[in-house]
Amino acid sequence: MSELVYKVLKFLRSRAFSVVLLLILVCGSFLTQIIPQKPFLTYEKYIDWKYSYPLLSTLAAFLALDNILQSWWFKTCAILLFLSLLYCTYFRLKIRIGAPRFKWVNPRTIKTYPFQEKIVTKKNPETILQICREIISANFYQIKYTSKLFYADKGGINKYASMIYHAVMVLIFLFIALSRMSSLSGLIYITEGETLTEDHNSYSELYEGPWFNENHSRFRIELKDFSPMFREDTPVSYKSEVRVIDSEEKEFVLNMNKPVRYKGYSIKHIDYGFSPGFVLYRNGSQILNSYIAIQNDPEGKPTDQFVLNEDLKLNIKAFPDFVEIDGKLSSKSDLIKNPAAYVEILEKEKTVFTGILKLNEKKIADKYEIKLDGMRYWVSYNIGYDPYLIPLFFTGLLTVITISLALVLSNPRFLGYIYKKENQYVLLIGAKSGGKMGFEQDFDKIIENIIEKLR
Repeated sequence: MSELVYKVLKFLRSRAFSVVLLLILVCGSFLTQIIPQKPFLTYEKYIDWKYSYPLLSTLAAFLALDNILQSWWFKTCAILLFLSLLYCTYFRLKIRIGAPRFKWVNPRTIKTYPFQEKIVTKKNPETILQICREIISANFYQIKYTSKLFYADKGGINKYASMIYHAVMVLIFLFIALSRMSSLSGLIYITEGETLTEDHNSYSELYEGPWFNENHSRFRIELKDFSPMFREDTPVSYKSEVRVIDSEEKEFVLNMNKPVRYKGYSIKHIDYGFSPGFVLYRNGSQILNSYIAIQNDPEGKPTDQFVLNEDLKLNIKAFPDFVEIDGKLSSKSDLIKNPAAYVEILEKEKTVFTGILKLNEKKIADKYEIKLDGMRYWVSYNIGYDPYLIPLFFTGLLTVITISLALVLSNPRFLGYIYKKENQYVLLIGAKSGGKMGFEQDFDKIIENIIEKLR
């Protein structure tokens, strides 16, 4: 192996390289909570963010910070960390399994160890090895040797803890990759009293792994009731009653931040809002009778556009507890006490009606008649499916256990290599602490005893 290849492989399995990559991945994951991520925003919200923060959004797009988890640099760091862990695991496995063959014990390896000593003596290699065996074995080390070199460690489970930790980390990366390829995560909006089928077309936002293969369960979800909880007109919590209809019917109560699971799927509250119900006539014929889920906007502007057809659109803003102060439209709270809606009807992009509709109020404009028939809550749920979630959980638990073992069960080790120089022999010894506290004093004591015996 050339010196360059050796240095590259050594750097690839080094702790510093892994720590740097891990820090980059952690920082990238943290930034996803600060910088809006394109896959998790609607097109309108993404465009609004770009116009609100033009400099930041341009910089984020240039550095691929608006889609971090899919960026080239995040994927590259993840792949390099995986390769580093894989090679480090292979290297440690080769050491453990191949220890009796000693192919890896050489002066170059010893020089990488933090504790080193070079001892020159006139005694022959057999005597040198005998002395080293006696002194190192007396300190509870298991020693293996050939005619000119030796290897010693504490043996038992101690020497496998670090290797198992690296192997488990490799498994975690594999499960994360499998999870990403086979999982589903999406957002659905349901109005009280409405039923949706878990299918591709029911999601407003959806990620499907390439191995998911449209394998939807197609169970139906009915939102029976939604109950926000307020303190002085301020929402502090909420819950919803949901019926899942499949081969059997099950009812769940979903509380805020407490998802439920059904046949491998997780269902979690994300947000809630208001769905005003409209009845719309054109030339005396009913063309709309539906509840429309509306996003909230504190500025009182139309925040959602409902498209009936190519020629007819509605801009809508909902007020659950309507109040008008100095000409400004607002809502006193999120309680549906005094519902009203701001409506703008556009026909071929031309405004034909603009006004406020209160509950059961009808308004007529030209050939249109519109009525606010009621208002309900809508709820958005995140629905996720991950077949590798449980293996990933137990692999993570095993990681915690192996890290604890690696910290508690230290495994210091010694390497020794004997070679001839002129008319004398040189004993080159290297050692690693393996996490053992106070190892430097132990190393100095062993070396002193070896030097004394080799005089």
